[in-house]
Formats: sequence, C-alpha cells, structure tokens
Amino acid sequence: MTMSNTFTDVMQIDSIAVTDKFNSIENDADIVVLAGLSSLEGNTWDGAIRFLSYKFNREKNCAFSEINSVSCNSGVTMVRFAGPQNELALSSHDDGCISIFSINGLLYVDSIHAHGDIASAISTNPMNCSQFISCGWDGAIFSWDWNSVDKNKPLMSISNAHYKHINDISFNPQHESIFCSGGQDGFIRMWDSRIGNNNIYTESAECVNIANNYQAVSCVEWSSSDPFVVLSGTDDGCIHAFDCRVEGRGDLFPAQKIHESGGRIRRICSSNVIFSASDDTTIAASTLHEHTENLTVLERIRKHSDYVTDLSVLYGITGHDTYTVISSSTDKTIHIEQLSFATNES
Repeated sequence: MTMSNTFTDVMQIDSIAVTDKFNSIENDADIVVLAGLSSLEGNTWDGAIRFLSYKFNREKNCAFSEINSVSCNSGVTMVRFAGPQNELALSSHDDGCISIFSINGLLYVDSIHAHGDIASAISTNPMNCSQFISCGWDGAIFSWDWNSVDKNKPLMSISNAHYKHINDISFNPQHESIFCSGGQDGFIRMWDSRIGNNNIYTESAECVNIANNYQAVSCVEWSSSDPFVVLSGTDDGCIHAFDCRVEGRGDLFPAQKIHESGGRIRRICSSNVIFSASDDTTIAASTLHEHTENLTVLERIRKHSDYVTDLSVLYGITGHDTYTVISSSTDKTIHIEQLSFATNES
C-alpha cells in the first residue's frame, strides 16, 4: 500500500487537549470536534470543553473555528459525543466527576460524582444511547444511565475491577452488555453486565494479561472487523491483539513495537487500517499482513512536538480509502490531516 497526503492543518489551543469527533449531519464537507482541555497549572488543574468546526475548503482559507466553549472546575481526561443524534457531550474529569453538556450552546445538564480518584475514561453504549460506562484511578468501573431519575446511582458497580489504576474502557460495538477494560496492572478484562460483577469468561480466563513483559495496558479498542477481538496498547509502545473466544491468552500476532521510540500508546483507532498515537509524538498507520500475521507499518506521522493525547479517525468523508485523522497533544495543538492509502499494483 502507498500513502498520499491530501492536506494538513493545525489549531493552536491554550491547554493540552483530548478530542472526539463526528461527521456533521448538516454538511458532509464539515467536521465538528469536541476538545477537552486541562490547564496543568495549580494544585487542581482546571479545564474547559471547546466545540470546534472544520471546513474542507482550502480555497477559501477555511480552517478550525470555535462554535462554543465552557469552563470546567477540573481538568478533562476524556470527552465524547453521546445521545441518539450526538446531541450531548460527556466528559470525565480529574476530580472523579462525569459531566453532561448539551451540544447546543454547551449548556450544563448534570454532573455525576462517579469516582474517588481521577475518572480516566468513559465509553458510550452503541446499542443503548442513554447508557455509558466509566473507569478511574480508584480501580472501579461503573455503568450509568443519564435518563435515570437518580443519575448518581449506577446501574452496575465493580469496585475492584483492577488491582491498580484503570486507564481505559470500551463498549463492544455489537454487544450492548459486553465491554473491556485495561489497567495499570497489565490486565485486559472482558465484562458482561448481564451477569453482575462477574467476568464473562470466569472459568477459562478471569484475568488475561496480554503483555509479554507485564507492561501496563494504556488503551483498549475493539476491532472494527471482529467483535471478539480486542486491540490494546501498552506503556512500552507495543500493540497487541487478543481473541477473547480463545481459552488463555489468544494472541493473534506477536506483540509489536509500532512506535520506534517505544513511548506509551495513548489511543488506537481500528478500521481496515489501524491508527495508533504515542507519547513519542508520532501517529502510526499499520495493517495486518495476511501472510506473516504481523502488523506492517504503512506510515509514521510526526506533526506534534510533545505527547499525542488522543486520536480520532474518520473514513471516507471526501473520497474512497481516505482517512481524516484528528489528534491532540500536550503541545497545545489539535492537528487534522487527510491521508489516502492505495494498493500498489505489480
């Protein structure tokens, strides 16, 4: 496969950011982006959420523009669109709270006092738009429903889901009760909310450590092509793939260090191309080689000068086999780049 760069652009912001995105319903040539900010100043970091728009029209010199913004009392660790029409913004915070905002004006809707330490990640239920899960540095996982009369009462709670900090959590895109979590203890765990606080594979693999050297699991992502395969990134810069149907480890390919400097992988986005973001300031695009069962790196992109904190990838907005890659960084920028991959002809 070969890569071509269609365009690239960058927005300077005043704080470090984590991002989310979706393709605008009103205009397919626009992207709207949620950016969660942390100031890194003082004993308790304050933060903000910014709702941004990007127009694909370089001839008119259009780029990022701010639609709305709102200040927060603590730093934002993750922000995600939610609701049937992406009409809500969910944000997790350094003070352990989860906040809910209306996209229309970024108006405050509610707040949940979720965790006793940093709320590190959130994930919305793709099959039930009012439900989401959260995890935190307190080692706990909670399931919530913002339509509940008592929003501060979780639907499900797992108080000791991991031995240490939980770094990421992800709903299965095809099974509304199944999700996975990745922790500082080096484990990935698969859960099913239908059977309470029990692991879905309690008899064969209650805890599964997929890192060969017991590295902390920094992020998890379900494969876009197989609902039983989990991709994960670790603190040593490796990507793993785990098949949860296989008793024991179920590694689909050997752990591979995709990022040359070996920095922690912050985010993985899965499609027919796997994108990963790293503390080594790079974004890598890779694909699974059919014959060797190894990941082949298509391209490494270095557009940031510090840690890449989050990554979003849109496919096919402006053409077939075109990827729009949105990344945020502790260098206080949000970067957008459009890449195109094509198969080499022999």
